[in-house]
Amino acid sequence: MNAQQLSHDRDFRVRAARRIITGGSDPHQIDADLGVTPRLLDAWLRRYAVVSETGGGAWRLKTSAERVQ
Repeated sequence: MNAQQLSHDRDFRVRAARRIITGGSDPHQIDADLGVTPRLLDAWLRRYAVVSETGGGAWRLKTSAERVQ
């Protein structure tokens, strides 16, 4: 884990993932706004979100139970 990953707490990472999911901004603009690399933002998305089976392939945040697994 590098220093950049350690500098952001879980809440920051979840909010970043939520911002991508809601689709209110261009993902490239989000990473620029947050000062993180696109690769790191993608890793957070995969960690805190999943593709919804019922949402037609849309992303959603993982539930607490899903995060424990």
